[in-house]
Amino acid sequence: MWVQVKRIQPDQLEDGTIRRIEVFGNRMALARVEGEFFVLEGRTPGGPGQLGDGAMEGHVVVCNVTGLGFDVRDGVCVSNSELVAKTFASRIKKDRFFVQVDE
Repeated sequence: MWVQVKRIQPDQLEDGTIRRIEVFGNRMALARVEGEFFVLEGRTPGGPGQLGDGAMEGHVVVCNVTGLGFDVRDGVCVSNSELVAKTFASRIKKDRFFVQVDE
């Protein structure tokens, strides 16, 4: 099911940044890299941090609590491929941002 992300429009997220979003009470992380948008689960796999509070280094978000880095394209941890952040499809329609979530 496609759900509109409230309180953010695509042009409000600068390239090379990430931020927290919430969809149906679920925390997620929304990143923009090289003009593309990526959505990951909010909680850092293997730790207590929030990916939306992390720092972007190219296509990798680094958790500010654990220091673990996750590729926003596929969610795989760059130092431990067994740790994977769930990713979600996203799209832009009429200057609105949508995320595909499980029903």
